[in-house]
Amino acid sequence: MKFRIVDGNSVICSTSDNEVEIHPLWLRERASEARFLHEHTKQRLYEPSNLILDLSIESAKLKDDVLIVEFSDQEKCQFDLSKLTDEIEKNGKDTNLSLWDAAWEGVPTATYESDGFEELLYGLLKDFWQYGAVVLESVPIEEVSILDIANSIGSVRPTNFGDYFVVESMLNPNDLAYTDRQLVPHTDNPYRQPVPCVQLLLCIRNEVQGGETILVDGFNVAERIRRNKPELFASLTKTLVRFRFEDENTILENRGELIELDREGEIKQVRYSPRLDYVPLHDQREMSMFYQARQEFASLCGSSEYRQELRLRRGDLLMFDNYRVLHGRKEYNQTHGERILHGCYIDYDSTGGKLRHLERNRKA
Repeated sequence: MKFRIVDGNSVICSTSDNEVEIHPLWLRERASEARFLHEHTKQRLYEPSNLILDLSIESAKLKDDVLIVEFSDQEKCQFDLSKLTDEIEKNGKDTNLSLWDAAWEGVPTATYESDGFEELLYGLLKDFWQYGAVVLESVPIEEVSILDIANSIGSVRPTNFGDYFVVESMLNPNDLAYTDRQLVPHTDNPYRQPVPCVQLLLCIRNEVQGGETILVDGFNVAERIRRNKPELFASLTKTLVRFRFEDENTILENRGELIELDREGEIKQVRYSPRLDYVPLHDQREMSMFYQARQEFASLCGSSEYRQELRLRRGDLLMFDNYRVLHGRKEYNQTHGERILHGCYIDYDSTGGKLRHLERNRKA
């Protein structure tokens, strides 16, 4: 990114894609002098909406890595070009997302270490935001719980299952997860508002035959449908589906598209849980289109072309993006032992905020 001055009072920002003149108010709102920001909080001490709307730049010049500006209200400010670059790039799309399928070399892994854990966490979170799934191996479960790991990143999001839950086969389960049955790739909690973003699963014991964990990049599957069958993709992004969970203590419901798009048309979230979805009644054509589209999505998610399989071992902690990565498991047999996982949820602000904090510390 490059900055240049035109006619002494216009600041131009250039990237490989475009060129834009920086608005004086946009620039002024980012002034960092002590008279504008609180000493400790770094929050503004003024109301930016009270700035005059016809504010202009009287003069501007570049000196080393600093932009020096005199505004028409007689304020003179200095701007660090690296910070301006960071701020401008925040408005761009995330280009670090890497889609994957069965040919992927595998989920990024790291080995737990108590010393230097934050450096280890920095690498894991970078991989998490790129691929949507990571594994932390050899967690000493006698000393460290899943809540310890989760709270080292951010805040745990409690649900009706508690701050954390135990995944094992049990009598009278209130969810198929608490059985030994096969679970097709799915996303968790589509019936919540909002849906928990990030899931952690810590393996406490895994002595059974079968029970391998299955992961699928839902964004990759969705993009394939968008490319090859746009009419089916449109149905999946426009049909509101009702998701419902019910047990003796609670009834939870939410509505959402199987594939949700953001304002730019990029995939924001996948909601897929075939044991919990209820499609509202539409006309025959819309219903037929949706059922065909859902079958296409399910077929791709269940195919060997897109699935990654891994066997969680004692002390393995799997963290994955519940908006992107579908997870499931193979059926298992408990004749020779048990399969016990501890699970919990955290939100995007936890993982994203922690990563930005660690990046700031590395630059300091």
